[in-house]
Amino acid sequence: MTTIADYEKLESKIESLRESNKKWNYKYRKEAARNETLLEKLNDMDSNHSLIKRYEHENTELRAEINQYKRDLRKIRKIVGE
Repeated sequence: MTTIADYEKLESKIESLRESNKKWNYKYRKEAARNETLLEKLNDMDSNHSLIKRYEHENTELRAEINQYKRDLRKIRKIVGE
């Protein structure tokens, strides 16, 4: 037969589990918010990385174009100098 003391122990255990659950939920929400912030930062970094890559590619193309103009100028100078 279950006594009042047993019920009180069970209620105490239930209350302890509720407190534990509240703490866990708080930690979970806090960690989820932190993860969301980190994901946003990661997405920003990815977009910045692709932007940097695009600028590097454009820079390489422009340098190649400049070098071609320099070669053409040298050829013209040789022809004019002859």
